Amino acid sequence: MQIRTPSAPIGNRCRTGRRNTQVSAKAAFFRLMAIAGTSLAVLGATAHAEDAGARLAMACGSCHGLDGRGGGAIPALAAREEQELLDLMRTLKKPADGITIMPRMLRAYDDDELKALARHFAGIAP
Repeated sequence: MQIRTPSAPIGNRCRTGRRNTQVSAKAAFFRLMAIAGTSLAVLGATAHAEDAGARLAMACGSCHGLDGRGGGAIPALAAREEQELLDLMRTLKKPADGITIMPRMLRAYDDDELKALARHFAGIAP
């Protein structure tokens, strides 16, 4: 049995000329963490895309309610058709007479963010 020494690094030939194939626990741990990190990054990107609408919708909660169900003179956003919401937000993004707050709020969002918001509110049950 060969013992790994500082002069015989992993994967290199040791002093006797035989290949050192022993992998230290530390090296195995770092390989596992690299694989796990890659997997988590992929899962995180997916979760990020799904949660983007929810994060963006937090700004809407002060008027439309945290669940998007509105109240009083404020219209509900929850459970409406995604395309209907997207079209409405695109229209409200442009300043118009009588509409004060929505153009100011929506101009901060790009089209992908508007799509994420529409998808989020459309996915809320009535």
